[in-house]
Amino acid sequence: MARTQVTTGDVKDASLTDSDVNALNKDGVKTLASMRTLSSSTPAAIGTGAAGSSQSASSSDHVHGTGASTPVTQAFGDVAAIGTGPAAAMTDHKHGMPAGAITDHTHAVTGAGATGGGGALAPTSIVNTGPLTLSGIIFPTLSGDVNDWAPAGFSTCFAVYPYSAASRIITGLAGGVSGRVIWLANNNGGSIVLTLPYNSGSSLTANVFLTPGGVDLHLQPYTAVQLFYNGSDWQVMGVLNFADVAFDATAPSTQALGDSAVVGTAVTAAHRDHKHAMPSTDLALTSSVVSGAETVRLLRFADFIAPVPSVTQNDWAPSLGEQYTQWQVMCSAATALSGITAPVVGNKHDFHILINASAFTLTLKHDVTSTAANRFYCPNNADVLVRQNGTVFIIYDTNASRWRVMGA
Repeated sequence: MARTQVTTGDVKDASLTDSDVNALNKDGVKTLASMRTLSSSTPAAIGTGAAGSSQSASSSDHVHGTGASTPVTQAFGDVAAIGTGPAAAMTDHKHGMPAGAITDHTHAVTGAGATGGGGALAPTSIVNTGPLTLSGIIFPTLSGDVNDWAPAGFSTCFAVYPYSAASRIITGLAGGVSGRVIWLANNNGGSIVLTLPYNSGSSLTANVFLTPGGVDLHLQPYTAVQLFYNGSDWQVMGVLNFADVAFDATAPSTQALGDSAVVGTAVTAAHRDHKHAMPSTDLALTSSVVSGAETVRLLRFADFIAPVPSVTQNDWAPSLGEQYTQWQVMCSAATALSGITAPVVGNKHDFHILINASAFTLTLKHDVTSTAANRFYCPNNADVLVRQNGTVFIIYDTNASRWRVMGA
């Protein structure tokens, strides 16, 4: 029985007997059906052989080509058609990446964009669903009045809280950008005032303030102003007063009748409830409407007098009559009243309400008997009868020098 000698590296053709096959099966090598003829031919070239077919030549040891050319580098942004690839043998390759390192980046809301980002992001609106927090508050020190003020950090801040040991004047702010809104606050206590002059000539035109009404704005302690830059100057949008007013529990002060204070002055004590004195008689207000002093009399409706006239009364001057508006006339019998003493000089446009509080008729006589300046002008030039509980109004006419009777 013939046998085949097997040497390292070679497998030669030979006929195997059944006993050889059985021996090989016992060793777990192959079955006869799976044995193939091996050869030492050159490996097949890359790309030869139809799709789905096997190598027509006898199977042999072989390798896959890695390509002798330099690996292909795909340029950043290049795109290849689907399913296409390099015509040359497949090689190791890499995908193109940006020249710089890949970094996190943001898009600018305005401006020309940000590093690593694309173009500017320009939303039509910004919706915030949580609390809005604005950062960027600076606390510069004012050591004197300033023109074209440019405190450190102003270009990126949202609010300016200047410190000062005394009142200062700020004529302008440098560095305005169209559409910018900032807050300027006087966070100083005491009597320190920050003044923003209207359109001051001491600062550049682009830095000045345009204040409401064209008057200087005086920021009192613990107040703030919102400024809007319209591209050419700062416009005052509104003033916020967040000062705490101090109250104390001391007794209210009483202002004496006739006392006065200089316009714009205030007491140095803490603000508190107080009362103003009122006159016990007439409230006299002087003016220069007519030559000489003019007095406007206080109408006292709640209080009244109850004078008793004579049965025939001329030029009547009841006690305290000028100090009271309401007269409750107490007639002792049917009474004829021809006149009431005219108001004293300066007490022009005097006015009274006459109520007949008696059971007897009170007759106001038309333009007779009494001194001319004390007489009545009655409606229709006829006497007026005021019966029990009847009421008439009289007002003194300085042009006619008569009491005019109304409401009869």
